[in-house]
Amino acid sequence: MAENENGKEQRERTGMRVSLTAVLINILLVVIKGVVGGLSGSIAIMGDAVNNLSDAASGIITLCGFHIAARPADAEHPYGHGRMEYFSGLSIALMVMSIGINLLISSVRKCMSPSLIEASGFMLLLMLLSIAFKGVLYMIFSIAGKQIHSGTMKAAAIDSRNDMLMTGGILAAAAVETTFHIPADGWVGLCMSLYILYSGFQLVQDQIRPLLGTSPSKETVESIRSLILTTPPVLGMHDLMVHNYGPDREYASAHVELPADLTALRMHEIADSIEKKVMDETGIQMVLHCDPVVMEDERIPRMKSFLNEMSKALGIELDIHDLRIIPGQPKSRVLFDCVVPFGSTISMDSLRQTLATEFSQYFPEYVCEPKMEHSVSGI
Repeated sequence: MAENENGKEQRERTGMRVSLTAVLINILLVVIKGVVGGLSGSIAIMGDAVNNLSDAASGIITLCGFHIAARPADAEHPYGHGRMEYFSGLSIALMVMSIGINLLISSVRKCMSPSLIEASGFMLLLMLLSIAFKGVLYMIFSIAGKQIHSGTMKAAAIDSRNDMLMTGGILAAAAVETTFHIPADGWVGLCMSLYILYSGFQLVQDQIRPLLGTSPSKETVESIRSLILTTPPVLGMHDLMVHNYGPDREYASAHVELPADLTALRMHEIADSIEKKVMDETGIQMVLHCDPVVMEDERIPRMKSFLNEMSKALGIELDIHDLRIIPGQPKSRVLFDCVVPFGSTISMDSLRQTLATEFSQYFPEYVCEPKMEHSVSGI
């Protein structure tokens, strides 16, 4: 746990150091492009300057986001403050969208009333310097994103790369206007605004997705599956759920199948050992529920085999588990959980009725009561 806390502190330090560097560089670029844009009368350059101003503001928001996200858990926030990083990213995305809308309006006006840019060697030199600065930021963000596994840093790297391309577009427009005396500035600004809007929309989606909750990655699922299933005497697992409360802050729960003849104390020991192993290997805090499986009852394998054949006949990959027989009169009850993949064309109610009817016809001495649910992790 101490190692995990050190990792969080390192993440905060790296994030804040990189964000502060980005703020200073972007403020410098705002000054450079503001002067160049004012002297040349270029709407595209002024739009690029405003874009750098938004990048500086984004850096400040990211700075605050990393600081708040690193706060430890408390009574009001028992899972920590890690999701603040997503909220800061969402604020940046909305700011990018706002910049894109304003630049779109200005560019349309410039296209309707075009004028030539007065380019100079000094202007071109400053714009090349801007591209160089953004190249440095791209490298810094890329390295930091890999080091601390930060989606925010990776997005900032992509944004810096896009800024390099946009500034290059402005230089191309200036070259066209200087060489051919054709107004191109407004049209370049229009293209830039559409690109900024598209990037902003993508960023909004990327930041909203973890806030709404997403299924875990295949790598995470397979890692947890391997750690659980390779622990004897585990027979199987299901109902894995992984909850994300910010970068490197994940909690998980799952059902693990164990032989029913084990004592409750032994089941508890096995569950504890698996939880510790998952924490040590993945950093995910896990809670396991033990499902006892009766090994000696020959009826259960036959029933599972029948249900699996039904699954194939229906063309749906159903996961049947927790099958158990409850003695009763006049008929015994058969209960089991049935996990249905998302996207199934058959409704849950219809599928439940089909399973219950077909099962009772094949095993007339039993009443079938399936519990239907959707898979949230692929297990």
